[in-house]
Amino acid sequence: MAAVLSFRSSRLATLGRQATGAPPALWRPRQRQGRPSVAGGAGAAAAAGRRPLRVCAVAQPLGPAVTPHEVDALHAEVQLSVQERLRGYYQLLRGWNALPSMALVLLGAWTGAGKTLLALKFFTVWFMGLASGAVAMASCAINDYFDWKIDAMNDSTKPIPSGRIAPDRALLAACLLYIGLLALACLVPNTGVRLIVAVSSAATVLYTPFFKKQTLVKNCVVATTIAAAPLAGALAAGAAGPGLHAVLAPSAFLWLGIMHREIMMDIQDRRGDGAAGVQTLPVVLGPRGALAFCLALLAACSALAVSAALQGSGLAWAWAGRPALEAPLRCAALGCVAWVLSCNVASTLGVLRSRFGREEVTRAINVAMSSVSVGTVLLALLV
Repeated sequence: MAAVLSFRSSRLATLGRQATGAPPALWRPRQRQGRPSVAGGAGAAAAAGRRPLRVCAVAQPLGPAVTPHEVDALHAEVQLSVQERLRGYYQLLRGWNALPSMALVLLGAWTGAGKTLLALKFFTVWFMGLASGAVAMASCAINDYFDWKIDAMNDSTKPIPSGRIAPDRALLAACLLYIGLLALACLVPNTGVRLIVAVSSAATVLYTPFFKKQTLVKNCVVATTIAAAPLAGALAAGAAGPGLHAVLAPSAFLWLGIMHREIMMDIQDRRGDGAAGVQTLPVVLGPRGALAFCLALLAACSALAVSAALQGSGLAWAWAGRPALEAPLRCAALGCVAWVLSCNVASTLGVLRSRFGREEVTRAINVAMSSVSVGTVLLALLV
């Protein structure tokens, strides 16, 4: 009995230290006041024929009591931890990509419906916009789940390698987004929209375990999924024939631009991908060969944009009453196209001059995203 009580006393003292974080020297077990000792109390009870009293040892701090100020500081620390966890989920899902993904769908609906805001009155258009954002966030989460070991070598500040989000929680977040999205898609009457949502979801789920190790296949999957957003918006708005044809040029420009950005991201991650056996273009051709491919993609973007500026009829309403304005307006459109693409080319060449420094590659990736966004909107106006 004495051994059991001794164990309980030491165990309670240990739990008390763990609960408050006090050092071991500040804690000791003691008996509650008014209770008999182990020897006297138990012996007297046995002699009297009564049931022995139960002796409970509790941990009591010897140091000063916790002040209200320290309690407030503890609550602030717990609140900060919750905020950090939420910020980790936001970074895991790349929440900042949701609005651009939705905007691409709305842009496609506006362009496919004859450039009228009446296209935005359809519920299907808004659902497709939300679905596009949900697919973008879920794909980022599930990609980080599969790639967290590679990310530990390439960028250990990401939510999973840094320990802010556990891998199983990242997988759960992605699954919840996919399940909710597909369940809501069943309620949409448009067959084309349902098909796009299903195919996009399947492609992003299979991206890392099956497509990523195939050279250029993974880049094409990402570019196609993103470039399909304007087409999905046009279909959701009921566009057909000329309306869908008008969306092709912006979608093609978007596809080329996303391919350029994805290969730049592969250049940034080439060391971790090479160690993991992922055969990306920079791993196969080297960073210089991959950069040359990026410049070829920018040349194709330039040709497409120049063609839209010189032959597109999107601004015909501006010179309908004054034909003399056509040439100046087309020159202005051409100048805008040249400015957008020159920023992208300059940042790409800067990567070569810096000998593929990580900071310069990151800057080129950010410039590429801005350039492709502005260029897509510009082509939607010109075609």
